[in-house]
Amino acid sequence: QNFDLKNLVSISTEQLSVYKVLPGFKLLENGTANINNNIAHIIEYSYYNPNFRGTMHEKRVYVTNSEDLTIFEYSTNPMKYQQYLPVFEKMIESYKFQKKR
Repeated sequence: QNFDLKNLVSISTEQLSVYKVLPGFKLLENGTANINNNIAHIIEYSYYNPNFRGTMHEKRVYVTNSEDLTIFEYSTNPMKYQQYLPVFEKMIESYKFQKKR
């Protein structure tokens, strides 16, 4: 399948629709980026998770080279979010798609 920005936005919008119905949902980021010369769509949000009886802070990064799609997910409670965010960001920045033969 050929992935483009429109596909990424569609996929992330569908994902967000699941979380928008949860209590305390807040959309914190919804935008595009260039990661290692690849198109990326980033969403960040928080919500109250009734199963854990606490607030969750999540970030998803959808990255494509037009042929393949990789989704990175980071989820934690808000108090630890900033502490581990640099590790998540380094992982994304170091990611490279394998070249097809």
